[in-house]
Amino acid sequence: MKIVSITEVRQDATNIIRHAQESAEPVLIVQRSKPAAYVVGAAQYEALRREAFLLEVRAAEEEIRRGGLTAYDSVAALMASIDAEDASEPADATGARPGPARCTDDGPGYSRVAGPINHGEVG
Repeated sequence: MKIVSITEVRQDATNIIRHAQESAEPVLIVQRSKPAAYVVGAAQYEALRREAFLLEVRAAEEEIRRGGLTAYDSVAALMASIDAEDASEPADATGARPGPARCTDDGPGYSRVAGPINHGEVG
């Protein structure tokens, strides 16, 4: 694996990116002698994402085979189950209870996961 400093990236980003695209190995970028980031070619990144997705699918299929999933008759029943789980979790120092993360869409091609939200709680 090629290792480059952040200074080298500033000076020669084009060649470093080209190396990552043409190589099967990522380029490690170090900052103050500590790992800061990896640069991988787009094809390698997409292959890694696809592999991670398939691993998640296989894990879900295995969980289904084991019977470890609950089937709900409606969305309302699912939400009631989630709310019951949230209520059983301890509150933080402010009295808020953790809720499920929600995904917000901040424009085309960009979304982020917002922090915990409180369902039905005022505060």
